[in-house]
Amino acid sequence: MLIHGRDDIVVPFSHSVKMADKLKDAKKPHEMISLKGEDHWLSRSETRRTMLDAAVRFVEKHNPAD
Repeated sequence: MLIHGRDDIVVPFSHSVKMADKLKDAKKPHEMISLKGEDHWLSRSETRRTMLDAAVRFVEKHNPAD
């Protein structure tokens, strides 16, 4: 799972796009979450909740407890 704020000034957004492309080419399960108006540190509480919900869904799908 790749989670990237569109306003990240620490790591270029293009890095996540390239990684998603490589994962797709390798036929690996992946998901890219692009957070509009968010920075590197996920400073907005609503986007932190979005990120956590998405991460839990991804782990439950690809690494279930059963």
